[in-house]
Amino acid sequence: MPPQIPSMKLIYHPLSPYCRKSYMLAHELSLTTHITLQKVVVCPLLNYPGWSDNNADLVSAGNPLAKIPTLVITDPEAGDVAIFDSRAICETLKDIAGSTSAHGAGNEGYLDRARERTLASVADGIIDAQISITYENTLRAKKNISMPEWIEGQIAKVHRGFDVLESDFAGTKFLSQSGGMGEAAVAVVIDCTEARSKGWDWKAGRPKLAKWWEAWRERESYKQTEPDIDWKTGEKVDLGPLPTDP
Repeated sequence: MPPQIPSMKLIYHPLSPYCRKSYMLAHELSLTTHITLQKVVVCPLLNYPGWSDNNADLVSAGNPLAKIPTLVITDPEAGDVAIFDSRAICETLKDIAGSTSAHGAGNEGYLDRARERTLASVADGIIDAQISITYENTLRAKKNISMPEWIEGQIAKVHRGFDVLESDFAGTKFLSQSGGMGEAAVAVVIDCTEARSKGWDWKAGRPKLAKWWEAWRERESYKQTEPDIDWKTGEKVDLGPLPTDP
């Protein structure tokens, strides 16, 4: 007998191609009867009436990046688990659908796989926000078109992302020096943050994440991919001056 399909909620907007892609796949996999829909409008700015009002719904659902789509899976043991981005959602839907066949591989471990994908998505989202801040502070600032409200919104995403890394992942098997995809993504986020955000102490209030980081930076994979060395020869290279973010 195939495992029971969990109940799910998709936080979405119909004009988002990422949301449409996810729900279109749910149709193809015959999973829509198991998915409720919550339509929201979101905005990268913190205070944009009518748009950013719904950001808190996504954050409280477990997505610190406040982006759509977000899939919330209700698991009997883990409770409500937020899965994002759209690629992670689609892979998770495929995992769940694969369990419906009596001859399928089953969906054992699908939630762990989904959470590791989401861990990588949190890290990637933080990186995206940091890159956006850099563009605002450099290229756009030089043309006097930098938008402080945009920078403020991106900084909030970075801080919320680090909070979720500490509260939901640090100290668990997903950040346990196992060498997984999610851990590699988190490692580059922290390294980038330490290099560029000199005025912000990300370790404050995040002891588990800091402990994981101190151990990870001793791994050969970290040492052999530092930005200021040639990744093939190991020789030092000069990167020149780098932009610094707030």
